[in-house]
Amino acid sequence: MRRHFDPAIDWWTRQNFWHILWIPVVAAIVASEAVVVAMNFLLLGHVDGGYLLVGLVASGLVSVVVCGLLLLLPERIRSTEARYRSLFDAASNAMAHTEVDSGAIIDVNSAWIQATGVQREDAIGRTAASLGIWANAIERENCLAELARDGRIREFQAVLVMRARELPHLISGQYVQIGNERQILWEFRDISERVQAEQTRQRLSADLAATLQAIPDLLFELSEAGVYLNIWTQDPQLLAADKQALLGHTVREKLPPDAAETVMAALRAAAASGYSRGQVIRLDLPQGASWFELSTSLKSSDGGKRFIMLSRDITARTRDAAALLASEQKYRGIFDDSVAAIYVFDNDKH
Repeated sequence: MRRHFDPAIDWWTRQNFWHILWIPVVAAIVASEAVVVAMNFLLLGHVDGGYLLVGLVASGLVSVVVCGLLLLLPERIRSTEARYRSLFDAASNAMAHTEVDSGAIIDVNSAWIQATGVQREDAIGRTAASLGIWANAIERENCLAELARDGRIREFQAVLVMRARELPHLISGQYVQIGNERQILWEFRDISERVQAEQTRQRLSADLAATLQAIPDLLFELSEAGVYLNIWTQDPQLLAADKQALLGHTVREKLPPDAAETVMAALRAAAASGYSRGQVIRLDLPQGASWFELSTSLKSSDGGKRFIMLSRDITARTRDAAALLASEQKYRGIFDDSVAAIYVFDNDKH
């Protein structure tokens, strides 16, 4: 089983460092002496003992410097690895290093262990597929295909199995070079709470839309300038124009002048007191003259004043009232024109 992630360069610390230290030391001494001998021949034409002594001293100094650097190297490497390990483990999202070809896990961080419930020693050398982390094989193949094509992947949504629960995640990954080895660095972010919140929002939105659509009267959302922002109706034939033709336009553009002015007056009244009602408008629709009674309320909004206006079709009531008035006037004319006295008694002859 493969050990967890170490930078490839730390082979100095993973092998017998002291047994190989003599190699660069001897190389430094030999190189120094060779330089001194070459200088002797170039300048004096022969080898001088004094120069050889100077060369020996110089090579000793070089060896000391080389040994010092080599002694510091393992500590620098350990320090770098410790910093990386600290950052890797401190990440809030689950992270893992895997081999490119086999997909075998090289290392995982603490968040990965906490999310999956799989210990590091049990994960290293295994693949995510063999651990049963991928809930859907097709999603896994699509994710790997995108990574292979683009060299990286950002927020690929897939369902992963975490502690026997299937949860939606956003997966990011990219190729990284660790020493002489190419690996894949993965990051997994649990978005189950966000998905649940979005599903709840969509459910509430759908329920609200169904409620608004079920209202038998016309319902409008208007701006302070009288712009149609939204429309709900069960009977589009009661609209002054097609819904899409109204949205984004003002009432002055789409309604007769007197009706538009009545609507604007209702908006001004609602803006002043929060609510207005009782205004009546007449529209000449394809099915004939129609009358509507308006009720308007101010809707709180950060983007300026908006209004909800309910428009109730009172055409039948208006026609009945007109017919009743016409009948009263007709019989009043008969009474007024009659030459005989007409008395109306109740049951008690009063």
